[in-house]
Amino acid sequence: MRKHESLDEGAQIGEIVRVRRIRTLYLVILAFLAVAVVEGALVTIVVSPEDQTISFFGAGVVETIFIIAFATYALVEQCGWNLRKLTADPLRTWMLLHGIYWLAGVLNGIVLYGLFLYLTAGGKFSPNWTLLIGSNFVFALSANFLLMRTLGQEYQSVRGSCLTGAASFARLARGMIERKNRYGINQLMLSMRMARGIFRGLSFVPHEMEATAATLVTLRETDSRPIEALSHVARSLEELPKLDSLPGAFRNFLEMLSWPRGFDTFDSSKRYSDYPRLTIIFTAILSVTAVVALLSESIRQGALQTVGTFAIQNSPELIGASAVLVAFILVVRSVSWPVPFLALRYWPGEKATKVDH
Repeated sequence: MRKHESLDEGAQIGEIVRVRRIRTLYLVILAFLAVAVVEGALVTIVVSPEDQTISFFGAGVVETIFIIAFATYALVEQCGWNLRKLTADPLRTWMLLHGIYWLAGVLNGIVLYGLFLYLTAGGKFSPNWTLLIGSNFVFALSANFLLMRTLGQEYQSVRGSCLTGAASFARLARGMIERKNRYGINQLMLSMRMARGIFRGLSFVPHEMEATAATLVTLRETDSRPIEALSHVARSLEELPKLDSLPGAFRNFLEMLSWPRGFDTFDSSKRYSDYPRLTIIFTAILSVTAVVALLSESIRQGALQTVGTFAIQNSPELIGASAVLVAFILVVRSVSWPVPFLALRYWPGEKATKVDH
């Protein structure tokens, strides 16, 4: 009986070993190629303001990849697969994949800036060009997001925030701190900010998290680098999304330092209410409405007809401009968590912990 049990255990171990032979390099190449095709097609649309044939071709490529990414993501979610977790170091894989996502956001920002310069310079373009650009910017950003989710990034928003991401930045921070790189605390603060944002969304924040975050800000401004204490906090954040060790780690970190002990905690002043601003806006709208109401019927009808005609005749441009504005907001959010590529050489060399990231 024991012999059969040992054989079964050996078979399970062998199966785990076979499954974990997925290399990070393969996922990185797959993500890079897919994102490169999306970005290349998007750039093709932008650089073809007067050639509708090329613009429509680029739009077809972007939208096709979006549909494929959406379908693949739905399949992966239904089956519960996570390719990133099957690599030897899931946290390092997360960082590399996020680097591709972040670089795509930077490229999109550069393209938007060039588009703005072209339009302000009075460049010529076909009637449907702005509509194609605006809509396909949104499709491209959505395709990149769905692709990363498909590969197991676990993003909770376009920003790329997730507890696994906080753990990844914490591991990089620990590698830098233990090798006495002064900028490791910056990565630890970034990890803390990402985790705080997610916890606040859940309405539950670990005890002493705010004090720990404030202490990190203070330490960054001083020459004090308590390596052991910082490393301990980083190791605890590395275990995310496991939460058990966080409160104790924060408490021990604060006990090892002399700050903020000896200082009183008080509630920060509440921000000013938005009601005065809303009152001003509402009053301005009522004032404009009252002025319009005082005009004669013929003038009102003429003005409304003029505005309606302008909106109908320029509807593609107006819709495209609105989509570009939405794309700009999404691009800004997609570059919220920058990847320090030069600092990746400090990544800890030991194998990943037993926590399932």
